[in-house]
Amino acid sequence: MLEHRAEREAVAITGIGVVSPLGSSFAIVADALVAGRSGVREIDAGDPARGARYFAAPVTDIPTPPAVLNGLDVADFQQLDRFERICLAPLAQALAEARFAPGRGPRLGLVLGIGAEQLKAWELDYLSGGGRVFEPRRDRTLVQRLAQRLGVDGPAVTVAAACASSGYAMALGR
Repeated sequence: MLEHRAEREAVAITGIGVVSPLGSSFAIVADALVAGRSGVREIDAGDPARGARYFAAPVTDIPTPPAVLNGLDVADFQQLDRFERICLAPLAQALAEARFAPGRGPRLGLVLGIGAEQLKAWELDYLSGGGRVFEPRRDRTLVQRLAQRLGVDGPAVTVAAACASSGYAMALGR
């Protein structure tokens, strides 16, 4: 049964978006990869103990999404937390490139392959004095918030499978 299903349900990637340490467009990232450039660099970690050097691959450019997103303007986008902006920007780029318009065409789902959404929320909560983690409430997840902002009306799920998250998200989206 699965073989027949896979044969008749094609998957098409119609838009690409990227936010990475190498850049925030497919062309820039592709050029960097072909040239063998790395996004890893030495960073200033404050007052390093004993002259230690710190290396990371920080994202320094998070582009504001195209204005086609459900009335999301620059000010609204800048109010979002950094993690949500890093996720929303490439999703919006991909949907704009695909010429997606909410409410038109086939239903669209969102499968977000990330590794630690809730862990980051819990860490930030702890660092700010705690209160959100143990309260009897349930906030919408990142993927639910992104789907609503983008006008995505199909299923919205998060896959957390470490380094395999994006590949697993593609398989699940099929």
